[in-house]
Amino acid sequence: MRSPKDIFEEFNELAEGRVAFALNDSTYYEGYLYFIYDNTFTFFIGGPLAPDEPIEIKISDVDLNSMCYWSDSERKWKTAKWKHDAGKWEIKDATSKN
Repeated sequence: MRSPKDIFEEFNELAEGRVAFALNDSTYYEGYLYFIYDNTFTFFIGGPLAPDEPIEIKISDVDLNSMCYWSDSERKWKTAKWKHDAGKWEIKDATSKN
């Protein structure tokens, strides 16, 4: 079974840059993963009103079923869900970025 850190590192490789996800409390973030540690990651929020400094988020606070990324090659949002039972990612077109 992969650790949450391993899942995030692999998700970051799948994502061609911009990512989106929700926390377990439904807080929504869109931006860029930067450093991934054992229990946390550094995240730059995207957009013109975003703070200059990154924020740190606990991996355990992320709803792992909400992770999406923008595919530059396909020009659309994709959902990325890690399927522990199958040992692989389930990638689908997202109908919305939430």
